[in-house]
Amino acid sequence: MMGVIDGDKLQTDQFDRAFISTNVNSHGLIKSAERNLQRYEFVELVVRLARIKYVDTNIVRNTALAIERILTQEIFPKAQEADGW
Repeated sequence: MMGVIDGDKLQTDQFDRAFISTNVNSHGLIKSAERNLQRYEFVELVVRLARIKYVDTNIVRNTALAIERILTQEIFPKAQEADGW
């Protein structure tokens, strides 16, 4: 996911566990395909990865700062502009 996995603070197996935890559907309202994410699940995955990478390793002290850091330093700089259609 856009270079978030660095092999140091966030490893592939941690990413896989976060993805699987996010993609589990327990409410039955929306049936995600096995490897697809709904929009809210993408946001949840970003939050989980931010916590793993920055809060759990004591780089920042709370989830809000971790989310800001992962978005501004890792996701936004590598994201390509896309038309909403």
